[in-house]
Amino acid sequence: MISRAKWLRDAHPWLLTDEIQSDALSDLKTDGNKLSVWEILEDQSNLEQVLGALASNWDKPQHLDYVIVESNLLAGPGLSLKLEKEDEGATKHRAADRQWHYNLCELTATSVLGLAGIVDRAESKARVTKKRIIAILREEVGANRIEGTRLSQQLRDVLVS
Repeated sequence: MISRAKWLRDAHPWLLTDEIQSDALSDLKTDGNKLSVWEILEDQSNLEQVLGALASNWDKPQHLDYVIVESNLLAGPGLSLKLEKEDEGATKHRAADRQWHYNLCELTATSVLGLAGIVDRAESKARVTKKRIIAILREEVGANRIEGTRLSQQLRDVLVS
């Protein structure tokens, strides 16, 4: 997930052509030198399941900004990114965790800056509205891919209203 506003250049005329505002780096927050990432299939047939998985961890529904990066860009010059499979526990959507969740590991400050450049140049940045997130969560719970009782009370309340 990203915050779309942090990746806009037009909002900051002081930014030079190849510069990224420093606030954008907070979207690439690491934990234990790892960054959680998701595989989106080429036809994007799993996109809504992944979006539902991400939203399943929230206390309340909100919009979601995201970026899709071609995996071949993660092995570019100057980047040393190690991918590790993360099977379960990232979200309340167990199947999505098992199938599509990974961590970029052993990250350095230099590799995070390189990744920021890749995200900045990515063509596929998008926003999913709060209303659509609620619909996706309803679909995922209704299909028994997310156990509704594991969601926060606020999310459960919104899904039944």
